[in-house]
Amino acid sequence: MRELLPAFIEENKYEDVIAFEQEHELLHEMFYENLYYVPGKTRSANQNKCKVTNSRTIAYKLLYRYLKSLKPKELVAFLKNDLGQMIKELPTPAKWSH
Repeated sequence: MRELLPAFIEENKYEDVIAFEQEHELLHEMFYENLYYVPGKTRSANQNKCKVTNSRTIAYKLLYRYLKSLKPKELVAFLKNDLGQMIKELPTPAKWSH
């Protein structure tokens, strides 16, 4: 699968790639189902599917490759709706060590 995503992105129109991602919730699958467990967003009862270093590395590379292909509008939506929401829910450290 590592080779399929870049080929799909490169060989299709941007609008078709975005439509495919939305129809199949590809970004949700990579972010919430494979890499990050976020209650209320992750659907799997088993939390993350990528538990070993090799599978997590591949999942991060796929996520990076997909995010790198996004235009600003879609990237901002991801940062605001997904990454930003996850960061917002993280507890603030009681003490910062610089």
